[in-house]
Amino acid sequence: MSVIKRYAKPLFTAAPSILWAYFTWLKRYSLNPDKYPLAKRYAKIHKLISKVTNYLNGHLIVEGKEYLDEIKGNYCLIGNHISDYDPLAIMTIIKKPITFVSKIEAKKYPFIGTALKSISGAFIKRDDLKATLKVMLKIQKEMAEVEKNWCIFAEGTRLKDSLLKVADFHSGTFRAPMKAKIPIIPFAIVGSDRIFKGKPIYKKYPIHVKFLKPICYEEYKDMSTEEIAHICHNMIQKTISFDLRRKDLNQMQLINKNYKPL
Repeated sequence: MSVIKRYAKPLFTAAPSILWAYFTWLKRYSLNPDKYPLAKRYAKIHKLISKVTNYLNGHLIVEGKEYLDEIKGNYCLIGNHISDYDPLAIMTIIKKPITFVSKIEAKKYPFIGTALKSISGAFIKRDDLKATLKVMLKIQKEMAEVEKNWCIFAEGTRLKDSLLKVADFHSGTFRAPMKAKIPIIPFAIVGSDRIFKGKPIYKKYPIHVKFLKPICYEEYKDMSTEEIAHICHNMIQKTISFDLRRKDLNQMQLINKNYKPL
């Protein structure tokens, strides 16, 4: 299914708000983000995406947000990835500026690509190691020096189904936050794969996001990137398998009486 076809139906509902934003400020921010303060850009994006989530019948259920609120300074979120909606879920939840590391193809995604560019997202070519290293070095510097947080989906690709096992994490993902000496916060997301499905037959789509205990510099300073990747992967997989899948099923059945699990 093409990107346009996949997004056409759900985004049609949110079209008026998106088009108004696009022609009044979003396009301008995406083309020249550095001309405008990040706090201003992010505040408008956060407000818009919160509306879009509501239009798309997303019902966010968040746990562990207190971990984020307790951290002073920058942090890096590391999570599993099951839908192109995942960055929008994070931006709906978090009010302070946060940006994302995404594949280069995401730049062309309707609305999502424009939104990511408007908050100075970083884009990498997965098949170009030299270019990827250059981008990650820039990210590492910003993590240490610029007042904003980051989110990276460490699998490097979408699994497209909440029932699938979390893929192995790319250990190189962790090099930038470890070098910047900032807290790494694993998080698990379940249910976001329903948002862009072609037949929205349910009233609401529960999306569970659970932020887990931060791993601070003092805890990981003597670890390798492979070790920290393994720890984060296991934390997220256990959370999904033994906690969020059960809650997701219960919520779907509670909200949507016509829901029939596979």
